[in-house]
Amino acid sequence: MQVLTDVGQIAVIVDSKPYYLIPSFSAMARLSQNSPTRLTDIFVTVHGGRFPNLKNPMLAKNAEAICFANMVMECKEVIEKCCNEKVSALIGNLSVNRKGWLSYREGRLKLQDIITLARHLMRHGIMGDQKPDEDEEPQGKFTNEFDPRVYVYLAVAHLGISEQEAWGMTMTGFRAAMEAKFPRSEKDKIPSNKRYEEAMDWADKIIMRDNAR
Repeated sequence: MQVLTDVGQIAVIVDSKPYYLIPSFSAMARLSQNSPTRLTDIFVTVHGGRFPNLKNPMLAKNAEAICFANMVMECKEVIEKCCNEKVSALIGNLSVNRKGWLSYREGRLKLQDIITLARHLMRHGIMGDQKPDEDEEPQGKFTNEFDPRVYVYLAVAHLGISEQEAWGMTMTGFRAAMEAKFPRSEKDKIPSNKRYEEAMDWADKIIMRDNAR
């Protein structure tokens, strides 16, 4: 299998056996468990955004240990969902004890490597890893929801690929393909807001159809 590192794919080799980690839309859908907010929650957690700021040293120590355990367990799930094989040889055995602290028997990867790898996969899976255009003013708005199906159906509509191929894309790959299809230097070729909204409405209808199955 050819690994496309530019779009976030990774191959880790253990004892001559390759483990392919691909943060595809399909992997993100498995990770989301049909919750529109779960992926953004996971993204925040694996980047350490759930640690409270407590002044009491004892409370802080316990809370940090619990939050660290939650972060690592989310990282574990990210790696598992991005690989089609069991990854215990890579990440070891991870669990949470009765106190809520992490219990860990080490695999080939160190804990910090597991965290770094999960952050890499989430970034390529739901954000994309392109450098921002310095001449482009930010137009985005905050949302705590991410539905991979929206981007899958947009890819099918605009990139001329099959649904199966679209599910195999990462967000980095999707954004790169859309920018190649509609270069910023050719503004007249970029879909208008009306066409974009029509495409989004079409994607929503497809999602409603899938949910009704």
